Amino acid sequence: MQKNQSKKGFAALVVCTISAVLAGLAFLVMQIGGGYRQLSEERQLLDTCAMSIGMDIVYTNNDEKFCDNIEGLGCNLDFISNQSQFSCIDDGLDCSVVPCKRKFTITSDYIVNGVEVTDSTYVEINEENHDVQKINAAVILLLDFSGSMKGNRITQLKSAVQTFVAQNYDLDYAVVLYNSDVINFTEISKGLNHDQRVLSIVNGNNPAGGTNFVKPLQKSKDLIDRTNNEAYYIIMVSDGSPNEGGSDSINYVQNVLRNRDVNDCYYSTSNSPCITLYSLAVDNADTTVLNQISGNAINQNPDEYSFSINANQVLTAFSALIAEIVCRIGPVFSSNDLHVFNNTIKLRENLDFVYDDLFNIIKFYDIPPNNICNLMLTNNSNITIRSGDPKIYAEF
Repeated sequence: MQKNQSKKGFAALVVCTISAVLAGLAFLVMQIGGGYRQLSEERQLLDTCAMSIGMDIVYTNNDEKFCDNIEGLGCNLDFISNQSQFSCIDDGLDCSVVPCKRKFTITSDYIVNGVEVTDSTYVEINEENHDVQKINAAVILLLDFSGSMKGNRITQLKSAVQTFVAQNYDLDYAVVLYNSDVINFTEISKGLNHDQRVLSIVNGNNPAGGTNFVKPLQKSKDLIDRTNNEAYYIIMVSDGSPNEGGSDSINYVQNVLRNRDVNDCYYSTSNSPCITLYSLAVDNADTTVLNQISGNAINQNPDEYSFSINANQVLTAFSALIAEIVCRIGPVFSSNDLHVFNNTIKLRENLDFVYDDLFNIIKFYDIPPNNICNLMLTNNSNITIRSGDPKIYAEF
């Protein structure tokens, strides 16, 4: 009987021991399981924080505040341990790839089961601010001084040139005065001495004679060949039609000014510049020839490059064309989901800017209250382009 009781006591002891071990293992498993759950939740929180920062950068462009305001950007939602510490480092702009990437490192420090853990997540945002200054372009003004321009037409034309010069654009330009021949011209240049030279020849000449388009166009090409701007814009103003007939000027434009690779106008450079011709047909001008010589190697749509105006609209037309020429950036590398900023002000698509998918450029306009084109003309803009959603890369 005593032997049986001993066996029962020993069995009970074994059972208790096993139960204790199992309980300990269960407790350990619970701790480990809880640790894994906390680890997963902490990392989800870090990703949420990083995405929140990335989206704020895309939609506000306020780079300076992001890392300073990390607790206010989705990184203060620690319902897990109340011990997570977030930090943020702006890694700057990486332009070794196209488009450039703005990069941030977001780090979270926390404790799991008494062990200190550090996780990092990287945020990348597409950013383009490498080509936001005014393009290195030159404008060549071909001014009709034929006899038919007498009276109000020449008065308005001279006034438009005077106003253009007074605006003091940081822009290379030249003027060519023509009738049946080239009367006078300036080189492509800028600065006070150049401005005075332009005003001297414009104010010192009066209209007379017939009209020839080929000779001023040839002079434009001569001026272009002597300079190295990245793009050239010819603005031809006339109230008539060429006395030599239209075919000569049309052939010259097609065989010389447009006889180039279309890529020259997609990616215009000083080595292979695009030449674009705008025409302003004043009053009773014959638009047939002007329409056909307007445009560039890619696009000859007269609705975009040839305009019929009256003499009193010359100044307005001049100003609009200069804005069209200068208030643009590109080529841009992103075409979808664009977020465009002037400093931290987000510009409005189809109001402040439009994306031109033919030339891969962004055109800017002078719409209140942002008036971005005027700011660009006066060198008071700082354009940043962001596109797409932020990308998150974890390191854990």
